[in-house]
Amino acid sequence: MLTVEFVFKVRKFLNLGEAFDEIVKLYPNNKAFIFPDNDQEITYHDLNQLVDQLIQSKLLSQINIGELILIINDKSFECLSLIIACLKLGIIYTNIDPEMPIKRIKTIINKTSPKLIVTNDNQYIEAINEFEIVSVKSLIDNKNDIKRNFNTTLNGSEAAYVMFTSGSTGEPKGVVISHLNILNFIEWSTSYFEISERDRFSSVNPIYFDNSVFDFFNSIFNGSSLIIISSTSIKSPHKIVKQLTDYKCTIWFSVPSLLIYLLTMKVLDEYSLPNIRKIIFGGEGFPKRKLFTLYNLYKERATLENVYGPTECTCICSAHKINEQDFTQYNDLAPLGKLNKFFKGDIIYDSKDGTNGELVLYGPNVGLGYYNDNEKSKKVFIQNPNNLYFRDIGYKTGDIVREENGELIFIGRKDSQFKHLGYRIEPGEIEAAINSLEDVNECAVVYRENKLGINSIKAYISFNQESDENKIKNHLKELIPKYMIPKYIQFCRKLPKNSNGKIDRKQLN
Repeated sequence: MLTVEFVFKVRKFLNLGEAFDEIVKLYPNNKAFIFPDNDQEITYHDLNQLVDQLIQSKLLSQINIGELILIINDKSFECLSLIIACLKLGIIYTNIDPEMPIKRIKTIINKTSPKLIVTNDNQYIEAINEFEIVSVKSLIDNKNDIKRNFNTTLNGSEAAYVMFTSGSTGEPKGVVISHLNILNFIEWSTSYFEISERDRFSSVNPIYFDNSVFDFFNSIFNGSSLIIISSTSIKSPHKIVKQLTDYKCTIWFSVPSLLIYLLTMKVLDEYSLPNIRKIIFGGEGFPKRKLFTLYNLYKERATLENVYGPTECTCICSAHKINEQDFTQYNDLAPLGKLNKFFKGDIIYDSKDGTNGELVLYGPNVGLGYYNDNEKSKKVFIQNPNNLYFRDIGYKTGDIVREENGELIFIGRKDSQFKHLGYRIEPGEIEAAINSLEDVNECAVVYRENKLGINSIKAYISFNQESDENKIKNHLKELIPKYMIPKYIQFCRKLPKNSNGKIDRKQLN
């Protein structure tokens, strides 16, 4: 029997730009991007040509290593190519959802002070008219007269991207991840998931969402193909499955919510995704009964993996292969699994309970902190209290876990943060948006499970005068992303308080 060794092909490089050059040399004719909507296939050779054109841009040549640009990213060929150009130039990029409320985009702009804002859609140039915004096409058209001798040397410690997540004070937080963080992540993923240049990855995750790190980097930096599912196609369950079936997807990664949706719509069956070999999910809990249905559909031809990892620790920290033993009971969740080799974990046990505690992660894949926010960084990126001799920074996850048979088991959160549709949400950000309405006395946002076992965001609001849900939701659409808007709103004369005079969320059903 032929044994295939899965080797990380860019191990010897210290930055992602040099690593990409090596991939282009190895696999120039492999398909890098596949766009099913228009049946377009882009080879690594073609991708590299556009990246080289972008590198010669006059505007990009004025941006220094370590400075930041903001990409309003629609997952187009041009925007995805710009990401790679930034990696080669040492420019930090942050991807922004084109459908994000303008006010939130402005908050991120004020936080990052980008040297350039780039879009592939002219409507955004008009929408944020007080900021200078350019199109990707203008970058390509405005090239330097003399070809730049591109010889940037990056040692890997430089920041590669900033990923924004929800913030408890009402402002999103920007997580900074380095070149070496990502190179380590690709190395582990390649080995663990046995990735080769023959694989075809699903790209069902939005490019501004943490899960997209897995799709983008593990495909492009292994010479594999990335099947781009557009924002239009993602709204059609039949189209998602048909496109990934037609283009022979082998590796799927998404939040459980999307898989549950496809199961509910009955578009996943024994005939769908015939080439699939890995179904990977993470970002939220997968109810066991739904997971069992998926497992039975694909167990003969694919491995199912439950993965875990905060944005601050480069996408994935641990993984667990789903097996028959996971279904001996249904009132819990699958284990988070064992930490990968780039992490060591420390559980800070509660003095009252020596079983469960907060997980703190250490190692070379812990990110660099929050962009332009030292105070928040200091609170969660901490010095190892057991190491008094040199700098040893870990990340306090806020996740309460226990260890069982060498694997981590998720128990809950230390704070009120929750995951919805895979997005990490701080109730405080939604509450801050609600409180910006006139005549709001107080409010509280909770995440609750209904009788069908489905979790939803619910807001309790005390008003000075009468109001209605539509008015509030329309107001929120201007401030926060769609996935944060409460599904249910309940008006109250006053909210219950605990003995300390604070809102008692436990009494809110």
